Amino acid sequence: MNIVGGLLNFPSMRFDAAERLALVRCVTGAYVLIYLLPRQRMFASIFEGDPALFDPVGLAHLLNGPLPPDVMNGVYLLTVALAVAFMVGLWFRVTGPALAICLLALLSYRNSWSMILHMHNTLVVHVALLGLAPAADAWSLDSQRGSSYPRRDATAWTALRWIVIVTLVPYFLSGLAKVLGPDGWAWASGSSLRDQVAVNAIRYHVLMDGAGTSLFGRLAEHTWLFTGMGILTFILELGAPLALLHRRAGLAWCVLTFGMHWGIFFVMGIVFRHQMWGVAFLPFVLLCLLRRSAPDGADRIDVASEAARVVPERAT
Repeated sequence: MNIVGGLLNFPSMRFDAAERLALVRCVTGAYVLIYLLPRQRMFASIFEGDPALFDPVGLAHLLNGPLPPDVMNGVYLLTVALAVAFMVGLWFRVTGPALAICLLALLSYRNSWSMILHMHNTLVVHVALLGLAPAADAWSLDSQRGSSYPRRDATAWTALRWIVIVTLVPYFLSGLAKVLGPDGWAWASGSSLRDQVAVNAIRYHVLMDGAGTSLFGRLAEHTWLFTGMGILTFILELGAPLALLHRRAGLAWCVLTFGMHWGIFFVMGIVFRHQMWGVAFLPFVLLCLLRRSAPDGADRIDVASEAARVVPERAT
């Protein structure tokens, strides 16, 4: 099946494991392009920044100092080109891992000039897992050219489940950090969370002309709302591993967490595009909803007993 035909087949929900993984690859690659292309000038401006502001993060620790702007502009263009190849599945055994490395390097270097933007972490890990997985066995130029391996459904299922797991890990760690922090479980109290949101609102008001503060101003007097938000946050973050127990639990967690990110945006003005656009949660949807080719009774989203859960290839 070609890429366009596969996407047109989406309403029928007839996907085998290789096609589900390929869909995640296509959407993730498109997201990387949509993120990078409008920000070319922003990246170019950062690359020309004052060397005194350079504070290496991630892979940038390997550098002795800032690189020449022309070099980093070349890395940016290379990353865009690799993202195109990644999305369409061209020479994927090379371009998949290469995009993961270039994207990590580019975003590490970008964060070395400003505050660290944690919203990119899940995206980079997703790209890395996809790049190392057989994500171009279907819906790719490689598969059409006959240059990919035969479909490896067992490996594709394993890759999808690991993408789901690494999506959950940051939420659990975030919840754990809150519990182990100065406020402990009291973080979920209305006043504590409200004060934290208020600090963020003041920062936005001072630095960004009041962006993201209007809704908070209307909610600030209603402490009980922040208590509810705090409790729900703890449930979703500390309860993230429970999403692996059953497909319905995974889907419920996915929907509620998607809503939580939009709530964060409206109340605090903080944008997590990868989550708010639903790209980060696509593997959940593919595992929880599109069950036509899933093994009977395979309701648990885990990585054990893969041999018993291999999806048979469709008859041709």
